[in-house]
Amino acid sequence: MRQQQLEKWRETRKMGKSNFIWKVGVQKWGFSTGTLWTLIMTVFFGFETFFSFLIPALIVFPVGGYFFGRNLWFQFESDYQKSQDLEEESLD
Repeated sequence: MRQQQLEKWRETRKMGKSNFIWKVGVQKWGFSTGTLWTLIMTVFFGFETFFSFLIPALIVFPVGGYFFGRNLWFQFESDYQKSQDLEEESLD
């Protein structure tokens, strides 16, 4: 990770894993992707299908968003720890 990314992650990780997963994975990715997918499907299949796509999308995509956010947390945290280890080695 570059220094700027490290600083941003230091700030982001203060919110904690659960809040990160909820805000980034479920809310930002899950709901927005579900809504966008519903709009695209509505364009292709007609407005009368809107709610038949929206309801399952607002269930399925947020569940996927949970796993997406969880994966992001662990990936960023792993990169952060590697950077911290390298920093400590360079100080020795």
